[in-house]
Amino acid sequence: MEEVPDPAANGPALLTAVRGSRRVDSFSVEGPFHVEPEDVPEDVTAAVLDPQFMYQVLAVGGAQEIPHAVRFGKKLATAAGGVLVDEQTEEIWPKSSRRKSPRRESGDKPDEVDVTIYFLAEEAPEDVPARFLKLAKRYLPESVPRRFGTYEPLQGRVDRDGEEAFLAACEEESVTGMFFTTGSPVLLGRLDLPRPRYRRDIGKLSLILARDALTDAAWRRSLRRFFMGAATEFNAFFASAEVLRRTPPEGVPKVGGTELPRRPILFGEWVGLPPYPQWWNWFGPLWADTVRPYLVGEPEEHPTGLFHAWSEEPLDRDQIAALLRDPTQPWVPAQYSAVYGDGVEALRVAEVVPGRLTRNTFRTTDQAS
Repeated sequence: MEEVPDPAANGPALLTAVRGSRRVDSFSVEGPFHVEPEDVPEDVTAAVLDPQFMYQVLAVGGAQEIPHAVRFGKKLATAAGGVLVDEQTEEIWPKSSRRKSPRRESGDKPDEVDVTIYFLAEEAPEDVPARFLKLAKRYLPESVPRRFGTYEPLQGRVDRDGEEAFLAACEEESVTGMFFTTGSPVLLGRLDLPRPRYRRDIGKLSLILARDALTDAAWRRSLRRFFMGAATEFNAFFASAEVLRRTPPEGVPKVGGTELPRRPILFGEWVGLPPYPQWWNWFGPLWADTVRPYLVGEPEEHPTGLFHAWSEEPLDRDQIAALLRDPTQPWVPAQYSAVYGDGVEALRVAEVVPGRLTRNTFRTTDQAS
């Protein structure tokens, strides 16, 4: 009974364990059952990385058989790299989380991956911060804020002040954006909501992750679920996941040794698509038809947008450039990208920008009033 059923087998199996010389039915094991990420309880997601299968262990021989069922359940959880959930008490074993990111030497800083979701004021839901928390708990618990604020040292603490304080702070946030610290492999987060009083029509959610964790397919799946969920929930018109190298080539803007991305918005205005390819992209209806002919591979079509990945594992801009049909040409026609100099801010807006992105509704409202 210690052999773990193969999840790749055809359908779940039902096995019954018998105990003693009289071979009394002790407990049954049924499974594996495939589970969807959105159906996994938040406390289970917080304890185990990328749960995909579930087994049910039932003490069929009465209360006296429960200890034997629990003992086997713990062995099964250990063998399968999962957790045991007691449906009577809702307790989880083991108490420590199995969501482990790569360990590195003290002071060793990895390459980073910048994940940013861009959305418009009139198309995003009103409760973006609350939806972000829900998505984080469901798909990527490491992105749940721990400390938060608009300046260093961050003044708010979720463990002390509660999630309500974070939500309230986001609503009161000034033009700087709401920064928050998280758990490894997520290194930092920032949420900028659209602001009428600052004439900021575009909002964005950003997370910085350690690149080395994303060489693990399970971490990539968790991040992708969050990425796709946020892009869909916020009605994003554009989203990206970009590798930022710890030691970039000469001439690339950097801070603290890490390269900086080119910023597609300037003073709250959209300036154009990045001038180089990024590991992942989400294109909402404003961009999907425009970029589709230029994407290598098979982009994923979704009801609310288009998802494109250049590779399985994260690649930096130079590695992706080698995958282009013609590496001497830009990844999309240059007319769709802003012009940059040596810095991260655009010098000139793209020649072609979707009309909606050139119209700031807050600014129009202010002028009309």
